[in-house]
Amino acid sequence: MKKIVLFTLLVAVAVSAHAVGVKANQDYECNYHNYSGPAVSGQMGYSRFSFDTNVFTLQRGIEYFGAHSPRFGDYQENQKVTFSNPVQIRDSGMIVGTRWQFTVNPSGPQCTAEVYDGGDTLYFFNCSDGHSRDCELK
Repeated sequence: MKKIVLFTLLVAVAVSAHAVGVKANQDYECNYHNYSGPAVSGQMGYSRFSFDTNVFTLQRGIEYFGAHSPRFGDYQENQKVTFSNPVQIRDSGMIVGTRWQFTVNPSGPQCTAEVYDGGDTLYFFNCSDGHSRDCELK
């Protein structure tokens, strides 16, 4: 019994050392707030991330972004993005998510991105252009 408990504890420690990242090639449905582009605050859009670098401390690649607005109609673009400098988010000692620095490259806005639920839930806030968004895996 002691061996099983020790093994379980070692696995938990090993897993906790890793950052929880965004899930690649999955559709996230996003709600935008104070967005200055074609997305309209309160309306849904989507994001899909494809990474060419996807390690525990860095996720770099392309965000495929789509939204609908009365002014622009259906709108799609892609942009280079980087998730870097992960920090574990703890609640009562348990790791519940990861906080990342999110940057639209080369000179786009920077945000704080928090990833929860094993990568199913994303929050982008404190963005240098004033917008924020929350996203859920579809």
